Amino acid sequence: MVNFKELSVKLEIEEAVLRAVVDVESQGDGFLSNGEPKILFEPHIFWKRLLAHGINPKDHVKGNEDILYPSWTQGKYGKVSEQWSRMTRARKIHDKAALESASYGAYQVLGTNYKSLGYNSIDEFVQDALTEQGQTEMFIRFLKVNKLIPSLQKRNFTQFALKYNGSAALKNDYPKKLQHAYDVWKTKLSK
Repeated sequence: MVNFKELSVKLEIEEAVLRAVVDVESQGDGFLSNGEPKILFEPHIFWKRLLAHGINPKDHVKGNEDILYPSWTQGKYGKVSEQWSRMTRARKIHDKAALESASYGAYQVLGTNYKSLGYNSIDEFVQDALTEQGQTEMFIRFLKVNKLIPSLQKRNFTQFALKYNGSAALKNDYPKKLQHAYDVWKTKLSK
């Protein structure tokens, strides 16, 4: 389990804020019951990553409509427990593009960020996702690279949401979800 008190001191961010991020991103845990890290496979990102690797995604859509489409569509992700099997299928099309197209762990950091976070390869990034310490390191790197620590310190959940999840975060009420989770944790931790 993440030592939120220690992380809170290290980042100078309230513990309730950090716990709220994990609750909203991964329902409070970065791992599935079988020990695999939680992932969310993003079919629209996979489409873009295939293009970036010089592959026409249209050539691979037939039979893969659930893991490959050009734009984000709400409600098409499927169950959390099915994400690794979707990833396995995508890896058969293109390994690196598939790995880049998922968000990983407790903080759901997207694989496309691996270079900006200082990882030498997507494989090294994914290796970090296999441990709690690695997932936390990914999150810290992401916060620092994207200058998000002040947003969390000030509990500016809208600013954080826009930088962390993009403009779709507002459509999904991400800031309100963070605020609610924060309020719950603030109450729990004050007892």
